[in-house]
Amino acid sequence: MGVSSKRAEYRAIVALVFTVVFSVVTFFLGAYCRSFAVYSLSFHLLGTGFVWLVLVIMFHQRSLAEREKLDMAQLAQSKSAETIFQASSDQESLFAVAQKRLEILEKWFVPIFAILIAVYQVAFGIILLGRLSRIVEIVLHAPRLGAVLTVSIAFLSFLISRYVTGMSSEEKWRPLRAGGSYLLSAAIVSLLLAISLGLAQFKIMVGMTILGWAIPVLLIVLGCETGLNVVFDIYRPRIRGQYNRCAFDSRLLGVINEPGGIFHTFASMIDYQFGFQVSQTWFYKLLEKAVLPLVLFSIVTLYSLSCIVIVEPGDQAIIEHAGQFDESSVVGP
Repeated sequence: MGVSSKRAEYRAIVALVFTVVFSVVTFFLGAYCRSFAVYSLSFHLLGTGFVWLVLVIMFHQRSLAEREKLDMAQLAQSKSAETIFQASSDQESLFAVAQKRLEILEKWFVPIFAILIAVYQVAFGIILLGRLSRIVEIVLHAPRLGAVLTVSIAFLSFLISRYVTGMSSEEKWRPLRAGGSYLLSAAIVSLLLAISLGLAQFKIMVGMTILGWAIPVLLIVLGCETGLNVVFDIYRPRIRGQYNRCAFDSRLLGVINEPGGIFHTFASMIDYQFGFQVSQTWFYKLLEKAVLPLVLFSIVTLYSLSCIVIVEPGDQAIIEHAGQFDESSVVGP
């Protein structure tokens, strides 16, 4: 059968289990380390788990429909099919139970679940912001342990995200891109948390403060985007047999998950407006491959420039190491 939905279902189940485990670990880790940012990450991971749950149900129903289609094809070729089931297309459709369930699921269940995910994200984002506003001072406990666990979660989430995103290049596995995008965002947030927890060892709390606000805001933004996608999908034209992007498949996270996607969209717009195949030119292909290295190079360059300080004549400077200094660290022009 070539590309089977059963394989995608198994990968979605594995990703769901890992995401739920990560959510539970960060929930208790946030409570143990007294880190509101780590505690907030658990709710983002739980929302990611809801996305994977929908994908598991979707691919399970697709695999049942594929199996049903294969059984009907074998039945039609058998000798008994020629005598008993030599029916019209109306009679054959009576046996397509799994296919009908799949159509109902993709038409009603997926949009309804997308609305529930959006409500969850917006509601808990607002609740977390409300709790954060009542926190007076951040006092962390065992930040080194938190850094080790969050960087492990970031690494595993990144691996799973890259794997399922690679699978989503196949047309039948395209919905996996939604889960891959959410897991990649969780990996990035986990890595930033690990760095911030490491800095907290030296009493540098700015990272924890920023992430404490950023994670609830991210939840609210993703929830609003999902809700808008549900509304837009009502008016968006559908082509039978062509993949329709799920409402919870975030376009914002897709820009990070697939950096070349925004260039494909731009090229398609230019192709449509001017009738010129931009995506086939050598310059576009070079730019698409080099965009991520260029962005990373720009970030490293800007950071390196910020590390250079010019001490003017008549001035003195203090060289700090992890926020500490002594008299010997005072230098002249």
